[in-house]
Amino acid sequence: MQFWLARVVSISGSTITAGGQPFGAAIGGALAEVFDVRTALLLVAVGVATSAIYGWYSPLRAATLPAPTE
Repeated sequence: MQFWLARVVSISGSTITAGGQPFGAAIGGALAEVFDVRTALLLVAVGVATSAIYGWYSPLRAATLPAPTE
């Protein structure tokens, strides 16, 4: 049962990731049209760094998972 659930979670994550790529490309293209390409890449880099810092200091990082039950 656990292997099946892991496959479903993995496939769901892949579908969400692949489905979001066109939106990211459209936002990146719009930023490159409004600003120059270097500024657009800088904005994206700041966004990625901000999300990494938030993830590092997030309370979810210190959360523990419950013990597995069979």
